[in-house]
Amino acid sequence: MTRLEPIMIFSGHKGDINCVDCSPTDDKVFITASYDKTIKVWDLNSKSCIDTLRYHNDNIWSAKFNYNSKIIGSGKF
Repeated sequence: MTRLEPIMIFSGHKGDINCVDCSPTDDKVFITASYDKTIKVWDLNSKSCIDTLRYHNDNIWSAKFNYNSKIIGSGKF
């Protein structure tokens, strides 16, 4: 059995990550949603968080870019 090794590590959330979505218009940008009540926008070029969205008052279970990456929808159960 082959062991998979990470090629990059992105640190910043204070809770578990529930969701990852890649931008449909920029292959270097993705978002993560977390139990820490934030959504983070990440840049692969700089290997860093470029924005943190704090609109929820509870764990975030999902987040998704819309078709042109201008809107991020998110929700919880």
